[in-house]
Amino acid sequence: MPLGRTLFAFPMSTFPGDRITYYRHCQNPRAVKSLLARKYFEKIDGDLRRFSEEQSENLLKAAKIIADAVLSGGRFWVYDKGRAVTSEVTGRAGGLVMIQPLPDASGSQLKEGDVIVISAVRGDDDSDMGLAEVAKAKGARTIAILPFRNPPRAPRGLKDLVDLAMDDYAEPGDGCLEVPGYPSKICPTTGVTNAAIIWAICAELVDELRRRDKEAHIYKSVFRVGSSEWNAKMREEFQKLGY
Repeated sequence: MPLGRTLFAFPMSTFPGDRITYYRHCQNPRAVKSLLARKYFEKIDGDLRRFSEEQSENLLKAAKIIADAVLSGGRFWVYDKGRAVTSEVTGRAGGLVMIQPLPDASGSQLKEGDVIVISAVRGDDDSDMGLAEVAKAKGARTIAILPFRNPPRAPRGLKDLVDLAMDDYAEPGDGCLEVPGYPSKICPTTGVTNAAIIWAICAELVDELRRRDKEAHIYKSVFRVGSSEWNAKMREEFQKLGY
């Protein structure tokens, strides 16, 4: 069925032969409020606003941990099992050159003085917890973004193993919308919120480095004139300075 017939949950056949009446009805606030899409946006917006209000101190702590690491010769890594968040925050226009994607959960690339941000969809994933333990054993700092409401099966979970844990407020099972006839909630939130939280950490990190008279190296969009030269220069300077 074409998208236009279902977008506002009112079939076109409800208004036979009268498209104007149909589209006017679609603009009715009551009609729009019935959208599951709107509910999803409200959930994401609510979680991010709540995070901004309740965990601003955690953003400051994360930025200071990362700044301390990179200014001391350490590297800034990010990891998530599904790689969705990693691909969003690494190598991006406007993003930090210093963010490195950790390719797997073995932690073999980590070294003493590094810092890693782990984006998790649950608090008791064995590979995530194993990575945190390896990082700690190697002397790397650890930050995790995960749902606190998704309780781990074991007595200890990921949030107990890291230096700093942040709650992304995801619901158990990750889905957030109830739909009649479906056995569980649909539409996960961790991918969107965790990526946004990491970008917020990056923003605070830029500010923290500036407070220390340092400038973070930033990628320029490949669609901008001179981007190839700019990005090559940024990578070269990053290799020398580490940030």
